Amino acid sequence: MDINLTIGNYRCFPVGSPASLKLTKGFSALVGVNNSGKSSLLKFFYEMRPAFTQIGRNTGVVTQLWAGGKLETQQPPEISGSG
Repeated sequence: MDINLTIGNYRCFPVGSPASLKLTKGFSALVGVNNSGKSSLLKFFYEMRPAFTQIGRNTGVVTQLWAGGKLETQQPPEISGSG
């Protein structure tokens, strides 16, 4: 199953220019030029662990994300995904 993830309003990814990732089976590397946000993406996944754990427990949110819905937070960062 593929997951499309968009991260905006977080560190070096402003709302107008968010990071977009497509996670597929076997995804294991982030590749990019210097200062492109690779470490910021890793930090995002580390800092958002509690949110991902909560999402994993709430099947309604997971179903919404798989259906192409957008998960928005009251405070930054914004997370959206589909797959």
